[in-house]
Amino acid sequence: MKTPDDVAQMLRLRACGWDLRRISRQLGCSQDTAKEHVAAGGVKPFKSPERPKRLDGLEG
Repeated sequence: MKTPDDVAQMLRLRACGWDLRRISRQLGCSQDTAKEHVAAGGVKPFKSPERPKRLDGLEG
């Protein structure tokens, strides 16, 4: 996870015409990380995965 300052830098560099590969090299992250933050337009909040519970479907 990148800091809000790093994400803001990603967005500024993208607005200047940099591609995701160049941004990821400059900031030391993966291209997927840069792609997710640029697509989200800012800091992407952490979301824990939805997992099935043992008692799902047995209500009532």
